[in-house]
Amino acid sequence: MVDPGAVVEQYNRQQQQSNDAQRAEKQRQKKAEQQAEELQQKQAEEQQRLKALEQERLAAQEKAAAEKAAQAEQKKARKARRRRPENSRKSQSRPPPRRRPKRTR
Repeated sequence: MVDPGAVVEQYNRQQQQSNDAQRAEKQRQKKAEQQAEELQQKQAEEQQRLKALEQERLAAQEKAAAEKAAQAEQKKARKARRRRPENSRKSQSRPPPRRRPKRTR
């Protein structure tokens, strides 16, 4: 005949193993969910960082373009001052100096 205490003991061991397996599976799932959330958060932070870098890059690019345009405008203004029409140059310049006649001995 079978020992009833042994049967109960075996049943209890099986139940304990089943409970342990379920608990371990729940812990694995919880850990996997936590890792997924952490990864998602890190990815969101990285996206924000990249977005900020892109905004900085665009701002620097716009600033450089504005500076280049300003320099081009200054260069154009300098060239325009140099290339005044002849009439305006003469009116603003001094009259030519008077020449003295050469002395003959």
